[in-house]
Amino acid sequence: MAEAAVGENHIKITYGRPHTKDPKTGEPRTIWGGLVPYGAVWRTGANEATVLATEKPIVLGGQALAAGKYSLFTVPTATGGELIINRKTGQWGIPYREAEEKANEIARVALSRADETTALEQFTISITPTGPSAGTIKFAWADAVYSVDFKNQE
Repeated sequence: MAEAAVGENHIKITYGRPHTKDPKTGEPRTIWGGLVPYGAVWRTGANEATVLATEKPIVLGGQALAAGKYSLFTVPTATGGELIINRKTGQWGIPYREAEEKANEIARVALSRADETTALEQFTISITPTGPSAGTIKFAWADAVYSVDFKNQE
């Protein structure tokens, strides 16, 4: 779980933490563009779908969200990607049936990508306040970090 207080808001993300090494063989795996294919929907972690909970309304990547819970999925690319914000929660993370899930999608917002200088063995989500009412959500694993900014709604 990742959580942070940003201004008067409390944000929490619950997610599964897969490892870079294959759980059966212990061998290292290529993550981005391998285990997690570029251009395809990924559950943003392991097991159940990742859930973002916000106590107050926020603007995430330019998209206004009411207080509540949302499932997060990602479509990573070599240079960025998209974060899918889905109103349905409680589902298993795969498969993501796009045709069926379109009705539950609130938005797809842009993700930035940067190189991770210290390769991370385990997938990690962090919420970092960047000001009194704003922050950044980061999805880091292996050699990359994907991120999106948010702010509390006025």
